[in-house]
Amino acid sequence: MKKNVSLILSTIAFALNSLCFWYADILIDRYFVFGLIPIVFSLLFLVVSLVLSVISAVRYHTEMIRDISLVISALTIVMLLVFPFRSARVHTELRLYEKDRLKVIEMIKTDQIATDHLGNVTLPKGYGRLSSDGQVFVYQNDEEQVISFWVFRGMLSGSVQVIYSSGDESLIYGNETGHPITNIQKLKEHWYLVDTDY
Repeated sequence: MKKNVSLILSTIAFALNSLCFWYADILIDRYFVFGLIPIVFSLLFLVVSLVLSVISAVRYHTEMIRDISLVISALTIVMLLVFPFRSARVHTELRLYEKDRLKVIEMIKTDQIATDHLGNVTLPKGYGRLSSDGQVFVYQNDEEQVISFWVFRGMLSGSVQVIYSSGDESLIYGNETGHPITNIQKLKEHWYLVDTDY
């Protein structure tokens, strides 16, 4: 068991960091500063496992299992630097949640879900996972719909949204608020990934 400690720690660090960075936007949107705690903890755990892996690999350089933990730690660092977690999550959730998101859009369209005076809608129980903070924003809901599911709801920073537009992207630009759109990427028909400056 003692022989495998660095391997076990590096594997746990890989899994923990993958999980925390996959859900980083949700953690920060829902828990604000407290959402950083698990992210910082996972990074510290990675540093500890990396140090132990290096010590183990140097001390027991003839045992291959010691090198595997070092490789896993190095791969974890590379993954954190280059893997597009947000983009991967957006595309995965687009497929997984499309039916439920369309149900929510229909509920908003038929006034089954109330919109507050600012256009925010708190998602009903069981639908909170569809948006990073459990809310959607309604830009337009009349003969056309423009409804935003938050990917990251920035505060004094850029926001990222998956927006449903019953038309095309011109309808999204037509509903642009005081927070200018910086980028629109079409994900599939009626669904767009939109970055704003706030």
